[in-house]
Amino acid sequence: MFRLLAISILAFSSTAWGWQISSDSQRVALLELYTSEGCSSCPAADRWLNGLVNHPDLWQRFVPVAFHVDYWDWIGWKDRFARPSHSNRQRTYQRQGGLNAVYTPGFVVDGKEWRNWFRSTNSTTPPESSEDAGVLSLEQKGNELVARYQLPEHQAGANHYNLDFVITGFDLSNRIDAGENRGKVLEHNFVVLHHLRQMSYPLPDSPGVLQWRIALPQTINQQSQTKEPRRLAISAWVSTGDFLRPLQATGGWWRNSKENTL
Repeated sequence: MFRLLAISILAFSSTAWGWQISSDSQRVALLELYTSEGCSSCPAADRWLNGLVNHPDLWQRFVPVAFHVDYWDWIGWKDRFARPSHSNRQRTYQRQGGLNAVYTPGFVVDGKEWRNWFRSTNSTTPPESSEDAGVLSLEQKGNELVARYQLPEHQAGANHYNLDFVITGFDLSNRIDAGENRGKVLEHNFVVLHHLRQMSYPLPDSPGVLQWRIALPQTINQQSQTKEPRRLAISAWVSTGDFLRPLQATGGWWRNSKENTL
């Protein structure tokens, strides 16, 4: 039997007020994994991603997110973390030239297909870039999150910019009772539980600065066989126009589950 989790993230503790994170000016890689509990090839990729939780460069050099897709649900197991929007995002990458094909497990680094994980050892991490990508910062102000992006000097201004904002869950697991992974208990980290994409235009008095104000969701509903996530993280990245390729990313631990209410 599965239980529906309604994780309240607005039951702020006193320490949550004033929470803020920021990237450096050097590009932080956005590492996206497209995965599914219905895919027999995905558990190995999930385990590799899980191992990045304790990596010393986490959040400073790369930001991982796991988008569970729904196009394998038809083979007998419905992935409780999957969303049609996650599948559509992967298909958009293909249309924009970032992917040769839509498949799982599929890794995307900074908008481009990344196959090194399949060919290398588990110590492989996303490639590091010394490019000046501007500074992206997030700051909690009450029930809102304020994001600011300072463009690098060399970057030409675009008509508009988008901020992708995600809340990810950790220490999640499901027992799989059907499909290709039947009988397995799958462990998950960096699972996208909430995703919002919001547009912004350069500030009139500061053309090199973008700002977004995001209302934090009151609850995140998920089905799982385990308790609520022990940890949550917030990540965000900026892109231009209709393109998904990120310019800069940042992320960090949000809170422990003992600060949440069910």
